[in-house]
Order: sequence, then structure tokens, then C-alpha cells
Amino acid sequence: MFFDRNRNVSLMRLSLWVLILFCAFFMVSCSDDESEVAPVSTNQVNDVAFLSSLFLQYDGVLSTNSDADNFYVNSNGIANHRMMVGITVSNDRLVVPHHYDAWAIPLRPEISDDEISLETDLREGVVAIAINGVPIFNPIGEGGQRLNDTGKLDEFGGQAGLDDDYHYHVAPLHLQTSENNPIAYALDGFPIYGTRESDGSLVQPLDDFNGHFHDDDEYHYHALEEFPFIFEKFRGKVTLSGSSPETKIASQPIADGFRPADQIRSFLSQYASSGGVEITDMVQNDNEMGYSLFYEVNGEEGSVVYFWDIDGFYTFEYNDPDGTFFTEVFERR
Repeated sequence: MFFDRNRNVSLMRLSLWVLILFCAFFMVSCSDDESEVAPVSTNQVNDVAFLSSLFLQYDGVLSTNSDADNFYVNSNGIANHRMMVGITVSNDRLVVPHHYDAWAIPLRPEISDDEISLETDLREGVVAIAINGVPIFNPIGEGGQRLNDTGKLDEFGGQAGLDDDYHYHVAPLHLQTSENNPIAYALDGFPIYGTRESDGSLVQPLDDFNGHFHDDDEYHYHALEEFPFIFEKFRGKVTLSGSSPETKIASQPIADGFRPADQIRSFLSQYASSGGVEITDMVQNDNEMGYSLFYEVNGEEGSVVYFWDIDGFYTFEYNDPDGTFFTEVFERR
């Protein structure tokens, strides 16, 4: 009897521990599931007058308008700061203005049950629009690289794309002011704030999307100074086209490129093997219809002076560090 009683007590203790561990595991699992995909709703509405005042303070924003569903931003994609300076790898594209007609920001953003991650999708196209009218792309490039670590971005986290279009790959935190207004809007309609809340207070804890519900249960993202920079995943509903990971948001404006890739002259790539390449300055021409870009290769200076006229002819003058001079002209229809 003594042996049997001890065995029964041991079995009871073992069963109790198993029950405790099972309950703990069940509670943690439920908590994790709810925190990751907690389906919620929001009735927030983006205010058209506020959006207009926010965007129209920048020269790069040409106009704004709205309808029952969206607020539209028409921009030329030119930043309110110097561009391309600090790039240290080959980049033979340049910056020209485009007419983006138009970026659509939903007036009534909707919470999505899906998780569209910038890690696994959206390697093409725009994910947000900065309030200065410059589009924002995924911080991860087509090859899966975090572009901020490659030397391909300038001092503001931007670069010229395949169509000579300027865009950011990081959050434009330089647009944060003392008013702590949004610095950008994601194309799902939710605003992106900087490193402070709208009232100036420290940022409250963020969710897995890099955002949270704040005043009046309104949702917004917060930009970071490190990866993922803008947001981790879309919290709102968006429509994608293409196949993962080269997906993009459907029905967005595109740059009107006019220089075919096989006709663009190399001015930096030809020096890629030698190293020591850096874009040192870029200034707008006096008539505001062109730019002069300066670069160095192992201390020797080169430049590209380019300009356009009202008839749509673009002239590019290359002054290589070895003294070579070359001119090319393209017509932009």
C-alpha cells in the first residue's frame, strides 16, 4: 500500500504539471495569434484640406484634387534638396522632372486581414508618397539587397531610377518639422509620421507593421532611422499586380522614361572596377531647365551637364575625368 500511494501521488503531480504547461502554452499561442493579425476596423477619414496644405507647400507638387474615394497628388518628382550627392557606386542614370498624374491616397483607408510584407513583396513600384511629391520605393531592391547598405543611395536616401526618375528608398525624415505632421502617406491611405507623435510626445509602442492606433483610434505608421525605415507591412488594403516578390501596387503612375537603357552612356560604370567613385555635387542650372552633376574618380573630377528646351529635346554633355568630351541628344515626346 505504501508503494502504491506514492505512485499515485507522483502521477497526480505529473498530471498537474502537464496541465499547467498546456494552459501556459495555449495562452501564449492565443496571445501571439491575436497580436499578429488582430482584425480591427477604423472609421478614420483623411481630411482633404489638411492634405492639400501639407503637400502644396512644396514646389515639386504641381497640384492636388480629390473625388469621393481618393486624394490625388500630381508631382514632378523633384526633391526640395540637392540630389544624388554621396552615391559611391556606378549609377549612370540622371534626374529629370516627370509628370506623375497622379498618386492616389485613399480618403477612407481600410484595415486589411492580409499581411503584405516589404520583405517578401513590392520589389517594384512605389509604396508611399512623401509630402514633397517624391515617390518612396521599397528599402529592398530587386536583387533582395537593403539598398541603404550598398552605396547606391545619396545623402537623403534617394537615387535616380531606370527612367531618370528620382525616388527615396528610406524614410524622408528630413521632412519632419516642429509641427510633427506626417512626412509621407502610404498608398494604403495611412499617414507616416516621423520620430515623434503628432503632439510632440515620444513614439508609443509599435505593432508588427511599424505603426499603431493613436489619438481617436486613428492608425498611422512611424518612420525609423534604420531598417525597415518606413513600415514593415501594409496595415491597410491595397491591390497588387505581378508575381511575388516583383509585385507592385496596381494603378499607379509611372515615370515617362525617354532614354533607352542600351543608349545611355556610361559615365560612372566605366570606372566601377577602379573604385574611388563618388558623386560630389549636383546643382540646378540658372534657367531651371537642367542640372550639372559633378563626380570624382580617385580624386579626378568629371561632370555631366544636361539641359532641355520647350520642344522636348534633352542634351547631355559628358566631361570625363580623362578629358574625353561626349554629347548626346534625346527627344522626349
